Amino acid sequence: MHIVASDGLQFRTEHSKVFGREVSETLDFSSGNQRIQYQRHERETFASAELREASVSFGEPKISRQALERYADSLPAASASTEEENLLDFDLDEAELGNLRLLLAALARLNGEFERFAGMYESAVSSHQLGASLGSAGSTAAVAPAARGGAPGASLSYDYHVTQWQEEQLKFSGSGQVTTADGRTIDMSLELQMQHSQYSHESVSIRAGARLQDPLVINYGGNAVGLTSQTMQFDLDADGRKDTLAMLANGSAYLALDKNGNGKIDDGRELFGAITGNGFTELAGHDDDGNGFIDSGDAVFESLKLWIPDQNGQGRLIGLKEAGIGALALKHAEGGFDLIANGELQGQVRSTGLFLFEDGRVGSMQQIDLVM
Repeated sequence: MHIVASDGLQFRTEHSKVFGREVSETLDFSSGNQRIQYQRHERETFASAELREASVSFGEPKISRQALERYADSLPAASASTEEENLLDFDLDEAELGNLRLLLAALARLNGEFERFAGMYESAVSSHQLGASLGSAGSTAAVAPAARGGAPGASLSYDYHVTQWQEEQLKFSGSGQVTTADGRTIDMSLELQMQHSQYSHESVSIRAGARLQDPLVINYGGNAVGLTSQTMQFDLDADGRKDTLAMLANGSAYLALDKNGNGKIDDGRELFGAITGNGFTELAGHDDDGNGFIDSGDAVFESLKLWIPDQNGQGRLIGLKEAGIGALALKHAEGGFDLIANGELQGQVRSTGLFLFEDGRVGSMQQIDLVM
């Protein structure tokens, strides 16, 4: 198939996301005979337009350095003669305050919400020390900074529980008309819908930021892309080490180019987008005739493969012609969608486009971020 003309290509996505969260937080902080006790219980729901702003502010602990100082100033003294001494006992130095802030902020970030977590490591407390401070993987943590001047050391007990729910939907529609070199006119139309809902209760959990890589996926089986709880070993970022990745669901395959001709896909350099971060742009570099499609008019078309990997990162390669695929559209629409298996985020859809089978059927092509 060779596309010689196209008309009226239109792509559209509609995305909706509703997120709800209920937070319970308690703090019991003491130093010498001074004590702070704090409790809160909040419940809130919001739409996707508010998600980022609300999730950052709503999920964080409410204990700040200013609040600690205010609480300290308001605490009654045991007696007039010991008031100044008690307040000094409570007055943490900067390193101890940094320790407390790091602990409280880290405990608040559950389920991969670590967008600002990296900056915390600039604190005097390292990630190794933080893990030691938390101790066992329960819902209560304690920190006891060293005492100064013979005064009793400070201690902290902190509980943080989250119940959350989420519903998300992505709708994609694409249409248009193409004319092939043999005179056929093909009217294209594709509608795709993805949706999921989630409900979970979480205790304290800490997970550092996951790297994301972005290969192109061809959904030759008719369904949208999906990821499973099964994993494979493959060097996606071409750093010489194999990464653990969720496997594609049946009916999907990676678009691949066996550059060295050894009959296998060696690493992410032979996929589209895994290294550059934009598979559609990378693929567009092979559009020799500039018609907006990768088809038989482009030299690379004969070499493109569908790669269906196995758990060892090997698997099988199928040529596009063998799979009955005639043209890959380079136009696409941005739209995100979480790919979840067994309650855990395994990847995200970044954008969606379409491709044509030789018999005129239409399928979807998607760029996804894979959690590594």
